[in-house]
Formats: sequence, structure tokens, C-alpha cells
Amino acid sequence: MPGHAFISYVREDSAEVDRLQHGLEAAGVRVWRDTVDLWPGEDWRGRIREAISSNALVFIACFSRSSIAREISYQNEELALAVGQLRLRRPDLPWIIPVRFDDCVIPDYDIGLGRTLRSIQYVDLFGEHSAEGALRLVATVLRILRRLPGSAPEAGSQRSVYEEQGAIGEARDLLAEAERLARTVANGEEKETALREIATALAGRDPARAERIARVITDDRKKGEALKEIVTALARQDPVRAERIASDIPDSESQHLALTRVAEVLAERDAADAERVAATVPESHRQWPLAAIAKVLARRDPAYAERIARSVPSHSFGWFRSAALADVAVVIAEHDPADAERIARSIPHSFDQARALAAIAAVVAGSEPEKARGLVADAEDRVRCLPEARPRAEKLTDLGFALAGQDPGMARHLFADATDLTHTLRGSDQTSLLLKIVRALTKLDPAQAEDVARMIPSLSSQISALADIAKVLAERDPGKARELLNDAERLARTEPEPGPQASRLINIAEGLADKDPIKARELLTGAERLARAIPESRQRGYKLAQIARMLAEQDAVGGERLARAITEPRYRNMALAEISVVLAERSPTEAERIARTVSDPYFQARALTEIDKALTE
Repeated sequence: MPGHAFISYVREDSAEVDRLQHGLEAAGVRVWRDTVDLWPGEDWRGRIREAISSNALVFIACFSRSSIAREISYQNEELALAVGQLRLRRPDLPWIIPVRFDDCVIPDYDIGLGRTLRSIQYVDLFGEHSAEGALRLVATVLRILRRLPGSAPEAGSQRSVYEEQGAIGEARDLLAEAERLARTVANGEEKETALREIATALAGRDPARAERIARVITDDRKKGEALKEIVTALARQDPVRAERIASDIPDSESQHLALTRVAEVLAERDAADAERVAATVPESHRQWPLAAIAKVLARRDPAYAERIARSVPSHSFGWFRSAALADVAVVIAEHDPADAERIARSIPHSFDQARALAAIAAVVAGSEPEKARGLVADAEDRVRCLPEARPRAEKLTDLGFALAGQDPGMARHLFADATDLTHTLRGSDQTSLLLKIVRALTKLDPAQAEDVARMIPSLSSQISALADIAKVLAERDPGKARELLNDAERLARTEPEPGPQASRLINIAEGLADKDPIKARELLTGAERLARAIPESRQRGYKLAQIARMLAEQDAVGGERLARAITEPRYRNMALAEISVVLAERSPTEAERIARTVSDPYFQARALTEIDKALTE
């Protein structure tokens, strides 16, 4: 499965993050995990950008009382700088997921494009509903990852009998039933969560109906999230109406994001009107609509785009303005490398300048190879001037990734230098950086990636890295891929606790699903046996539900059978709902049959909503 999940957290929450990582990896989700302690004033944005742009689809922000109590933390910079990548992705597709490890208040923290974490639906991984939250989180991440190009069903696959009869009409019927069920849910928070998801699903097809449902929601944050999705869907076809709805959103953060989307769309036809809308966003958030407008204009009117980028408020040491200028330079490089270089060399922050110079080098490499080499050398010099070992190693890795396509030899050299620098680090700092290097190297040089992977001190991270390399080698060198997977399995079985061992076996099974389904099934069977040995009923139910969903990817009948055998009713309903989602694309009729056997209205409503999404996306 393509893509990876980036986890942002503070060191005090490492134990909780370990469990989160195991759950994601057990579902076949590759995790890019970073650490906390930030030297104040350091520029870490490049690391976040590479982690997201290098096939990352989810940014998971973890919070607790410990994280909230820290005024200065690496996590704060991760969140502030991750938003620089938001403009590279479609704004209507979620990629930031807040997670709570206790009953802390999600901070009013700017995540870009006019919203804060408080405006985003969060997941609770504590209390009596923690297992449910974990399963919901995994399902959400998997749904996002399946949106990647190439993740759709193969041509000729039997997607749905509904397609032959008109999928949209059938999906509308499913949503009508989901809405009826949602309104019967006793738990207020669950009811409004289900209604928000239904309104979001309807946004592109029936905005009036979606708005009616959204307005019923009493929680301003959930209402704002639903209305923001409606604005996103309407922005192109009816920007006047979209702006009206956005201006009336009660949650300020969702309102800023919605207005930013309207401004971005308007920039394609009327830059002055786009600036007018951007001016309605408070200055504390205005950098994001301005940066988005600048990027849209860069191809059509480079001078105008540059002017807007330079007008971005210089919050956080000017990082946001630097990022906006770099984005404009990268776009302009495609048709005017000289002008792009002029802009790039005016960027004050090292990695943003290096990123822009590397992009220009890639454009001119064919026609002016000497010029390209000079630009690459200048970019490398900007990165090597960083004084601390960790940021220097991370930026070398970022630059190596950017150069891998045009200069593989230079990229390998940069990765080797970055690896040498990791010897000065310890613990999770060293582990996260080595993982980053492995993932950057895997396609370029699997042998070098393996050498780095075997240096990783964390057992779970080493297993994950070896399994990832094996997936890349499966076609070109199946014997080597099997050797790596066998090593990963051997390491997994050294884990003494049944839950974590089961998670690691499932992760390896996911890598084998296409190449060796018999072995994959054997590993899942072993994971099931381990899960049944977990003494705590909720953890046992959650793990069995997770295995049932994974099994359904290969064997729908076996997955359903395991789900129905779960004794805890809540987890049985969760598992059946998730299996119906797994089946939605390849067999919607069967998915609906299973969904209708779910006895909890909340889970059934959400399952029907997800089937609707599979039918209409």
C-alpha cells in the first residue's frame, strides 16, 4: 500500500505513540515517526516537507497534558512548518488528524490555510472508547491512502452492480438511511460525528441538503468542518455562494480555511478578487491564502505572484514568506529558470533556498549541465552551513531526495554523509533519522538502504524498514525480498508481549499479501492466536477486530467469520463495519449486506456513509 503516516508528538508520550505506531503498522500503514526536542529558532521545515511530499498522506498530531504544558517543543515547529506542504495537496482531502492521549484541550494552533487543530475532527486514544478510536483512526488513514493514484480497482474489476444502475442514485439512498440512523444515536458526540460525515459526503452532489444537515450540528467545530467541505465543493461552480457560506461559518478556524479555498479558486480567473477575499482573513492567518494565490499565479503572471509572496506576513522568523517565495520559484523555474534563480537567491532561509536551487537545477540539467552542477553545489553549501548535526543530516537527506532523479551519484553521497552524522545522535533521534534515510534510499539503492536499516536501534522500526525494502525488491529480486521478510519475521517473534508481536506479524503479512498469500495467511493466523492471549478484553477485542479487517483484504469470508466470533459487542460491530468498508469498492452489494447486520446505529451509519464514498469517488 502506498503512502505513509507521519506522527508528531512529544517525548513524554513515547509509550502511547509506540502503541499507535504498532496499530498502524499492523494495518499495513508505513509510519514516518519523528522526535521532539527542538533547539529554539532552528529551521526544521525541510524535514517535514520531505516527510509529507515523499509519499506521505497523513500527518497525525498527538496531544496530551504533557505536550500542552510545553511552551517550546519540536512538535510546535513540526506543526507550524508542516502547513507549508498543505498547499501542494488538494484542500478538500484531509491529511492532518489530531489525536488525544488524555482529556487535554486541543490547542488553538495554526495549521495553515486559516484553520487550527481545534477545527479538525480528532480521535481519542484513552478511556473506555480508546480501542474504538484506534480502529477509527486506522480506517481513516487507510481510506486516505487508498485515494492515491494507482490505488483504485483494476480495470475490468467488478466494482459495483450500482454502477450499471446509476451509482449516484443508489449512494444517495444509502446516505438517506445513514442520516436516519445517525439521528437515532443516543451519544451526542457520536451523533454529530456521523452527521458531519454524511454532510461531507453530500457536499459535492447536493450542497443544499448537505448544508441543511450541517446546520443541525450544534458543535461549532464539527459544524464548521462540514460547512468547510461544502464550500470546497462549491468554490469552482458557484464562488459567490461558497463565499457566503464561508463567511457564515461559526467556527473561526474552519471559516479561515474555507475563505482561503475560495480565494485560491478565484485566483485562477481574477487575482484582485482573490486578494479581496484573502483580506477578509485575519492577518494572523492571512499568510496562507496569500501563499496559495501566489502559487496559482506563478505560471500566468510571475511578477504578480512574486509581489504577493513577498507580502506574506513574516511570522515565525520569516519562514512562511521564505516558503512562499520558494514555491513560486519552483513553479517559475519550468519556463524561466533565470528569473527563478533570482528569486531563489533572495530567500533568506537555507533549506528553502536550497530546495528552489535544486528544482532549477533539475530544469536546466539537460541543456546546461555545468549550470545545473553549480546550482546543486550551491544548494549543498546552503545545507552544510547548518551548525548542528541533526538538522544538517536531515537537510542533507532532504537534498539527496530532491536530487535522486537528476544526479543519483550525488544523492547517494549525500545520504552516506547523513548516515555518518547519525552516529553522533542517540535513542529516538537516531532512529527517526535513520528511518528517514532508509525511506529516501529504498528505491534509489536498496542495498545501501538495507545497510542503513540494519543500523536502526529500535526493533519495531528495523522490522518496518526491512519490510519496506522487501516490498520494493519483490519484483526485481524476489529471493532477496524473501530473505529480508524472513529476517523481519524472526525479529518480530522476539517480541515477548502478544499484542505488539501480533502487530508486527500483521505488518509483515501485508507485505506478502500479493506475492505469497499462503505465507501471509499463516502470519495472520499466528497473529490471531496471539491476540486471543491478550488478557484485557477491550485490547483483545480491538486487536481481533484489526486482524479481521486485515484478513478481509485477502479473504472476505474469513474476515467476516472472525469478526462475528468477537465476543465483545462493541468491537464486533466495529469490525463488521470496517469489513464492509474494505469490501465497498470491489463488492458494494456484499459490503452493504454486512453493514446492515451491524446492530449499533452509529457504526452502521458510518459504514453506509463509507460505502457511499466508495461508490461515488
